[in-house]
Amino acid sequence: MVNTLNSGMSAKVLLITGISRGLGRALALEMAKRGHTIVGCSRSQEKLHSLSTQLSPDDPSKHLFLLADV
Repeated sequence: MVNTLNSGMSAKVLLITGISRGLGRALALEMAKRGHTIVGCSRSQEKLHSLSTQLSPDDPSKHLFLLADV
């Protein structure tokens, strides 16, 4: 990812649709590594759960995931 996504930017809450796979998942993983809180939605509960445990195994309340079809 481009390093300028977080240059000079303090931790933010990011809304990502289609978070369970592809670009949405990659973006969520990268932005969580950079300290941002993620709010995301997907049509797959199983994939949301998988991402949730991957992003915040120690603090499940850090990010919010919603089952939705946008």
